[in-house]
Amino acid sequence: MVGETLEGALATLKRLDDKKVGELHKRFQEPRLYFSAGRRQPPQLKELRSDLIDETLWVWEIFPEGKDKATGYAGVVGYSGQPFVFVYFFDEKVEDLETARDAIIQIVHGFFTETEDDALWFYMPQPIDQKKHDMLVEGGFDPYEDETLPGVDLKKEAAYRIERHTYVAYYGNEAGENYESNDDDDPRELEF
Repeated sequence: MVGETLEGALATLKRLDDKKVGELHKRFQEPRLYFSAGRRQPPQLKELRSDLIDETLWVWEIFPEGKDKATGYAGVVGYSGQPFVFVYFFDEKVEDLETARDAIIQIVHGFFTETEDDALWFYMPQPIDQKKHDMLVEGGFDPYEDETLPGVDLKKEAAYRIERHTYVAYYGNEAGENYESNDDDDPRELEF
């Protein structure tokens, strides 16, 4: 199980459990969220609860530094092909790339520390937003450049992945050990 609480430089992520499934279900009625989580329609409450309990869906609330109210969700989806990470802010007019980057890096660390999976994916709509592209690439994600990817229409979505060997090269081994950081190359301080 990836951590209940993940601490980053700009935000704290607190994992949701099935006790908060009602609140999550209400949010999952919004197309921006259910599309981000790889669904074509909102899930039923029972299905969402089952996904959380079975750990095919991991969701954390995002609490930016200094705030006691969540501003969005970050999560990992494991029920739709290869595991992928998503970030969703409640206010669609607010796009906080720095907080999104921090949340993604926290999840990447937790994912590779706590699972044996070889890769974690990220998808975003085409055309590619250059700032988001740069954020992902600088954090270790590689653009997927093959012409096809099962279950993904690459004309509509861009795909990125970070593989375990890339994670180890960027951040040290899976436990975060043997990584010697200094002020210039600490991965938590990457400039996106």
